[in-house]
Amino acid sequence: MLSGEELQAFLAWSALPHAGEQTIRAVLDHARDGRQGLAALWRTRVDDLAAHVRFHPRTRAVLEGSREHQWEQAGADRDQVLSWGVEVLLPQDAEFPARLLSGERAWPFLFVYGGLHVLETPGLVLLNSRQVTPGGIAVTDAIADAWGRRDGLILTSPSRDVYRAAATAAKRQAALTALVPDRGFAAAFPEGLEREPVDTARIWDSRFDPELQMLLSPFAWREPWKHSGGARRDALLCDLAAVLVAVEVRVGGVMDRECRAAAAQGRPVFALDRGAETPEGTRVLWETAPGVQRLRWQGGDAAAAAIASVPASGMGAGVSSRAGWDTEVARFMARAAGTLQGSIRPGAWLTWPARGPLAVVARGAGAAEAAAGAAADCVLADVTQDERESPARVDRLLARIAPSGVAAVLAPAEWLEATRYALARDRWLTAAVLRVVVGLPQPVGTAEALRTAILFLQRRPAPPGSPALFSPRTMHMGRFQLRRYLQEVRLGLP
Repeated sequence: MLSGEELQAFLAWSALPHAGEQTIRAVLDHARDGRQGLAALWRTRVDDLAAHVRFHPRTRAVLEGSREHQWEQAGADRDQVLSWGVEVLLPQDAEFPARLLSGERAWPFLFVYGGLHVLETPGLVLLNSRQVTPGGIAVTDAIADAWGRRDGLILTSPSRDVYRAAATAAKRQAALTALVPDRGFAAAFPEGLEREPVDTARIWDSRFDPELQMLLSPFAWREPWKHSGGARRDALLCDLAAVLVAVEVRVGGVMDRECRAAAAQGRPVFALDRGAETPEGTRVLWETAPGVQRLRWQGGDAAAAAIASVPASGMGAGVSSRAGWDTEVARFMARAAGTLQGSIRPGAWLTWPARGPLAVVARGAGAAEAAAGAAADCVLADVTQDERESPARVDRLLARIAPSGVAAVLAPAEWLEATRYALARDRWLTAAVLRVVVGLPQPVGTAEALRTAILFLQRRPAPPGSPALFSPRTMHMGRFQLRRYLQEVRLGLP
């Protein structure tokens, strides 16, 4: 990734008038092949550069007449890029999206903000031509909502009503979202990037969430809107997508061509059959384009039924991942225990079992395991992984807590409810104060499974009173709905 003077030089090159992607790619290629930095090239005579890079006359005029002013403006832009937390990725960077390296189109650079990890999950893009009906917008919202409930990545944009409908559905479900504007970051978001970029989604959360969202732009930092920007935005969304669904497309239009090209590459492409409401362009797609599949929309929860018919391979192994779910729970347990305890010594943690998500999360927070037999300020335990575990395990863990220490224990809900465990519960409440009980939902799409809850117990002295109880509003959630629920619990902790 670019930084310092190299970042300033890149911003200077990309801001030149009439310096399109071909020019920028030629400059980047020349710098790489000549093993020179972009800043060194910026100081090179124009005639020397012209032997390797073809410049538009207006571009050349700026380089010859006002290069110093351009450099100063790039310095101000560099400061803004850095203060906003934006990064510039080039194809040679390890973080550059792998899907864009294997496609037929070249993407010489990307401005990115937020969680790059969201692109590790296969993404869906819902395609509509410029003239879209209210029904098409409603269907787009419904399908994005259903995909978000399955923990899929939604690829969309903060521009155009129909793209904003998909983004709003993603926010509603706390789903992973990658958004591509139709102009440069500074032009699209003059007030900065901390606020949710889609106004209709702010009812759910007014903040941009870098753990769930990311922004990508193939445009120069201050590049204004151009008529060609929409097509470039759509191209990037389609190249990033693992699955494409055509809702309302026009015969021979941009979206029609994108769907045909993706199908020719072997990616899953669906054209939505809404009966009499199906536009001609969408119908022609499944009738004439090799590889485009017809996706029926009818009866009951049509969106859920449509998404359920998308092959599991399109969703990828990461969706509804139990490992991801367990990680969310482990992170919450560690953070909530820290909130209740207030101060945990670096070498005073204990995790059970010694391997697994809880141990990984504790190590990631810089925590060191308490020495054998030593008292622990914080115990993180999951006693649901082994069916042979018994409440006696909790007894042994509570015995390791230091005075005023905290234990966060993920346990079967039955241990809190069934009469046959009453004696075990009495022992726990003799050893510690029950501060909080957090009921957990089950992952979407799983069969009936063990109901679980997290118990937060603290050795005396602890604040008196009844424990705080939290229950999910629904018993099945996607991973990122779970994250939102647990965030709400943390805000309500005593």
